[in-house]
Amino acid sequence: LAGGIFDDNKTLSKGEKIFKKFLNKEFKIISDNYAVLPSEAIRGSRALYYTGRTINVMLFLAALLSDSGRDQYDEKFNDKINKAVNFFLDADIDHSLIYPWAKENYSAFGDYKKQKTDPATYAWAPSYLHITKDSKLVDKIWANRNIRNYFLNEKKKI
Repeated sequence: LAGGIFDDNKTLSKGEKIFKKFLNKEFKIISDNYAVLPSEAIRGSRALYYTGRTINVMLFLAALLSDSGRDQYDEKFNDKINKAVNFFLDADIDHSLIYPWAKENYSAFGDYKKQKTDPATYAWAPSYLHITKDSKLVDKIWANRNIRNYFLNEKKKI
């Protein structure tokens, strides 16, 4: 953010390097449809909570870098974020999808089979809807009860 505000190439380059390192290292492609964030998914009963927050941070950083003239919305980014969102949406409905990772830290914040979320878990949805061109995922987002509730609660705040 500071690099963009003050037009500081050194800070922007450092931020971009960290962003790309995380994108390369932390998104594990597990199938044609899914990518998981293992460092977040191992957090026991808060696995979905942290996965949603990290997706939000990645979208935020991509927007900051892109607004500063360093477009991050390339095929690699879109592929990984789409697969991570697809996994998150399915795991939000069927928590057993995240169990292989969540059970590594089985007692963190309670039973890993009872995933805990809060409104911030779904804060990535507006940003993602703004950038995506994947109509199947858009439909899947709007079909998710938790995300619809997130939007309704945010609307009430306004």
